[in-house]
Amino acid sequence: MQNLPWIKKDGNDLLVNIQVKTHHFSNEIEINQDFMIIKIKAAPIKGKANKEIIKLLRRQFKTDITLESGSKRPNKVIRFKNISFDEFMLKISTFFPESISRNRSR
Repeated sequence: MQNLPWIKKDGNDLLVNIQVKTHHFSNEIEINQDFMIIKIKAAPIKGKANKEIIKLLRRQFKTDITLESGSKRPNKVIRFKNISFDEFMLKISTFFPESISRNRSR
């Protein structure tokens, strides 16, 4: 979708490839050409990191989110329910304008 291979449409939902980096000093979301990168404080123990990811994304995107695959790997697929590509990109540009401008300039 518009040169972002990490986003795929699935009905009314979007499937988004993310890369997770745990043990970070703060919770952050970054965007690059290949992934949405999520840096979280939580350790990948007993699902704590996955829960933190879902909580962070729900808070930022204000939509229902589920983990589709990758529960035990750093590369995951997240389902953003009932959100269009345009809505998703608008929210990203609102939260991360510098990431989108860098992404499009490549």
